Amino acid sequence: EIPGIVGIWFKLVENKITATVIIRNNDCFVGFPANLYQIHILQKYISEKTGFETGRIVIYSLGMHIYMDHLDDIKLLIGNHF
Repeated sequence: EIPGIVGIWFKLVENKITATVIIRNNDCFVGFPANLYQIHILQKYISEKTGFETGRIVIYSLGMHIYMDHLDDIKLLIGNHF
């Protein structure tokens, strides 16, 4: 499969490690939470190695979608707000 994350940049903003990420395409229900967690773990690792606190995670998603086979689970999660 083609990776969804195409670029990650780490920089110091106000003395904190900020991660800026470009994601080519991801699904909102499964892929995005997994990507966010992976980015957080990587940011935390860099933070620990450099001695700086973690900062923000900024994500640019070029295409976000929901798979129809996740629709029932999404409806359960958000209840009557769908």
